[in-house]
Amino acid sequence: MLVLLEGDNVMLEKRPPAGIWGGLWSFPELEADSDYTSIAQQRFGVCVQPEKALPRLSHAFTHFKLHITPQPLTVKKRTSRSSEPGAVWLSIEDAINAAIPTPVRKILQSLQNKKA
Repeated sequence: MLVLLEGDNVMLEKRPPAGIWGGLWSFPELEADSDYTSIAQQRFGVCVQPEKALPRLSHAFTHFKLHITPQPLTVKKRTSRSSEPGAVWLSIEDAINAAIPTPVRKILQSLQNKKA
């Protein structure tokens, strides 16, 4: 998961209505070996500085286990494309109170605790 950070704000995107976490807000998801800095620029119009990955989380579903490696990226510059449809920038506090999956809430709470 990409954790795009700009000051105390994070970017979340709306998940498709069907499927896992349908209709909830979440961090963008990529394959583990993706070039996340290029994808952040192409997909979200942001230039980023990668930070150290956060500890891996595991979340159990009925028939499988999801392993999440949150990758924080500090936004250095935004272009006009950074307001992609289906994406929103929220304060960490507002994001914690949004309609989000439990693992996303845990990641946001860990970010909030680091800033406290």
